[in-house]
Amino acid sequence: MNTELASKIVAIRPAIEALIIRCTQEPNDIINRPPSVEQLCHLIRLLSDQQLEHVLCEKIIEHTETGQSLNPNFK
Repeated sequence: MNTELASKIVAIRPAIEALIIRCTQEPNDIINRPPSVEQLCHLIRLLSDQQLEHVLCEKIIEHTETGQSLNPNFK
C-alpha cells in the first residue's frame, strides 16, 4: 500500500473514535445523523468492503495526484 494513502486512512482514526464515543453517549442520534457523520459512516463502509477496497484506493491515489478532493467538503 502507498504510504501516503496509508497515512490518510490512519488520519481518520480520531474521527472514528469520536464517532464511537458519540454513538455510545447518544444512541438515539444514530437514526438522525448529520451529513458529516453520514459521510464518515459511508467511508468506513467503503474501507471495510474488501471487494471495493482496491477501487477506493485507486480513486484516492488518482485524486491525490491531481490535487482534487473526493468530496469538496472533506479535505
